[in-house]
Amino acid sequence: MRQEEARRLTVISKLIDGHLSVAQAAEYLQLSIRQVLRIKKRVLEEGEAGVI
Repeated sequence: MRQEEARRLTVISKLIDGHLSVAQAAEYLQLSIRQVLRIKKRVLEEGEAGVI
């Protein structure tokens, strides 16, 4: 896993745990809200492999 993917996983994990809002995660990752929601869905379905 590359450093960028690890950072995405960390932010998405905080989003799932309720420590970040979708808007905050999108701003931190410099992605759209829609992209963050897609990544969140993939992580929930596939686990860590969802960010790769």
